[in-house]
Amino acid sequence: MKVAVKDANVLIDLVEGDLLALWFRLGIETHVPDLVLAEITSPDQRPIVMAMVEAGNLKVGTFGPEQVGRIASYRRRYRVSLADASAIVLAEHLQATLLSGDKLVRKYRPLGSQCNK
Repeated sequence: MKVAVKDANVLIDLVEGDLLALWFRLGIETHVPDLVLAEITSPDQRPIVMAMVEAGNLKVGTFGPEQVGRIASYRRRYRVSLADASAIVLAEHLQATLLSGDKLVRKYRPLGSQCNK
């Protein structure tokens, strides 16, 4: 099964384009870090996203102490927000495709990797 992790801007774009429900029809297991979910605060967007979480379509990742340390390290290394760094760590943990519209996040490469993730 294909697995994807989304950052906030991709999630927001899907909601704003009325495409979120269509995304889940693709059959791609989709995850979002809890820090990214916290960025979805618009009263027009949040209920739509939370409905997908409650339906089990959008899985929310949380982190243990080791992963929190990695998030802080990636934040410094890639010069991204904590939420974006958490998306990188979650994608790495799940061996998933990371979907982002943020140029700095898209430059992420797993440590020791020569290829795009």
